[in-house]
Amino acid sequence: NAVSRLNAKVASEMFPGTKIHPITNGIHHRTWTSPATASLYDEHIEGWRSEPNRISDAPSIPRDSLSKAREKNREALRKMVKERTGVELKPKLLTIGFARRFATYKRANLVFSDLERLRAIGAGRIQFVFSGKAHPRDEGGKALIRQIFEGAEELQNEILVAFLPDYSMEIGQVMTGGVDVWLNNPIRPMEASGTSGMKAAMNGVPNLSILDG
Repeated sequence: NAVSRLNAKVASEMFPGTKIHPITNGIHHRTWTSPATASLYDEHIEGWRSEPNRISDAPSIPRDSLSKAREKNREALRKMVKERTGVELKPKLLTIGFARRFATYKRANLVFSDLERLRAIGAGRIQFVFSGKAHPRDEGGKALIRQIFEGAEELQNEILVAFLPDYSMEIGQVMTGGVDVWLNNPIRPMEASGTSGMKAAMNGVPNLSILDG
């Protein structure tokens, strides 16, 4: 089996004559819903914990209630980032998040490929939070992490960049709940079926993504 339609297409081309069925990856909804978002769903979406398809009723949640839950999630992220990195995220800036395995095809450093353009677009408007790990033998992946720190240093006093070390499920949950936008920019069609964007969507966070993963 493949984990997405595109993955099935690519795999079929790699293994001619083999019938490969796409079964899209998914997530465990209760695990990746933040406490604030879960409380929101408890109040407005009956039965969502046992029947996740009911979350499709989320658009009926009052905007004020959603905004309060979102702010609790943002506050949890700001607290974690300050405690673990010393970086103080600014409450009024758009926070963009990226957390996953640091494989080269995932292009974690893509936003730093044109710093002048990034400054022109984002100075005083956006901030970034990164997290993730590279395999100990993946030199390319480890280089990506170094480039995140180099980019953060280049952008000092213009665009805040925080990197949460020792990525874990706890960090993943706080990030996917607390950012404003979830970034996904792998090399198509290398990302078979990413799931971090699904985790963000569970918490009302939109994805900024290419058509892959």
